[in-house]
Amino acid sequence: MMTLLLGCASFAVVSEAHAQLFSYGRVTQQQAGVLSIAWQMVDFQPDTNVPPEGAPAFTGPAYGIMYARGNISATVTYGPENAAADRNARLLDVAVATWSNLFTIGASEASRLYIPLTLQTNYRRVAPKGQANSPFGSFQVTVIGLGAGLGGRTERGKNVRLEARAAPALGVALRSFGGSTGLAWLVDAGVRMDIREVFGRFGLSAGYGYRTQSWRVGEANLILEPSQTRLDYLGSQHMITLGLNW
Repeated sequence: MMTLLLGCASFAVVSEAHAQLFSYGRVTQQQAGVLSIAWQMVDFQPDTNVPPEGAPAFTGPAYGIMYARGNISATVTYGPENAAADRNARLLDVAVATWSNLFTIGASEASRLYIPLTLQTNYRRVAPKGQANSPFGSFQVTVIGLGAGLGGRTERGKNVRLEARAAPALGVALRSFGGSTGLAWLVDAGVRMDIREVFGRFGLSAGYGYRTQSWRVGEANLILEPSQTRLDYLGSQHMITLGLNW
């Protein structure tokens, strides 16, 4: 997991340095660091009409932090399922996204529309309480995906910036136990508003994100119908963030 995070960070540094070679007025020069608290509503279920007995699943909120700067963002959230639920599952979700602009569709002094090339990696663990390290009855999969989408950024006055992006991605899924591999697809979208210099050098940031994702892990022929030997899962999540920028 650490190797994946370091790889994404390196990609982001190179991409950000490349982006500084171009200028579209003040838009590309305003790179704010943001640290926020994050709240997610997660739905994660087996993608089959008859889930295997004891299959891990999770429905409910998760809480954590989000850090973003330039062309990279990272989020870590954790959620205990309601104690009244039969599964009483625990969810850990780590997601890192970085992007480099393929080209700009249109730009002005304060706004631009662009096509981002995105690199996504995420790790999800869902397991009943006390079974996080068990290879049975738990879901532990890392995904590395590549995609392209559409993004836009605008400056409203001197201190307000709005940015939105949406991108589908296709990637490789790696299971932590047993060495199984497979495919995953996802669609990641979000919007964020930064209001700078509200408290001296610090400002306020608020955002909303949505992700839907599919995992297909554990069988060579990944287009076959779901089976007992493969993990087939669908998940979606809505995320709200609120924090400080500088």
